[in-house]
Amino acid sequence: KTTLTMIRALERIKTDKNIEIFFRPHPGRIIPEKYLKNIKILSVNKKISEILNNNYEIAISAGSTSAALDVYLNNIPLIIFIEKTSLNLSPLSHQRSIKFVSDVNEIESAITLELNNIKKKRFDSSKIFWIDKNLTRWKRFLIKVLSKTAS
Repeated sequence: KTTLTMIRALERIKTDKNIEIFFRPHPGRIIPEKYLKNIKILSVNKKISEILNNNYEIAISAGSTSAALDVYLNNIPLIIFIEKTSLNLSPLSHQRSIKFVSDVNEIESAITLELNNIKKKRFDSSKIFWIDKNLTRWKRFLIKVLSKTAS
């Protein structure tokens, strides 16, 4: 439902920027062509890793997908669509550089803002992932579990 609502909103975008919209549906979800016929959306049926190698200026994602994280970690400016009646379940909900939108006006504003403010380094991965090369917490956890099973 969210994807179709997002497509309907993208259909109504009016911007002074000359933009092309590429759409990559979830591999487990087929969007009937009838929902894409009134919009200039080019459907892309490639793996997310192949898509991220292309030179896209902005990505718009549904709020509940982990694909948004892939986009974000590849330093592609990201706009996340969440329906007004839905909870924000995005793994990136706490990131200030991400614009969360729920209607066509917000999408238009976010696109304009992102196109005018594209930055190179947009994130600090340490705010998302806690990487400890020594695996301190894992070792502590395993010692605790193993000591309980040994007794």
